[in-house]
Amino acid sequence: SLVANLISLVVVVLVALLMGFRSGAGVLAWLAVVGILILFTLALTWIAVIPGLSAKSADG
Repeated sequence: SLVANLISLVVVVLVALLMGFRSGAGVLAWLAVVGILILFTLALTWIAVIPGLSAKSADG
């Protein structure tokens, strides 16, 4: 799930760059944004995993 979300993030950024998006932020700021997005995606993934692990059967 995390890898799929990272792939979609890369696709969105590439499309934005192709459409003319330019940022005045430096490399360090971009790395910080990528790190925050990775942590946020990981947190949402685990929030979705918790109900699955706590279910007693496949039906719930």
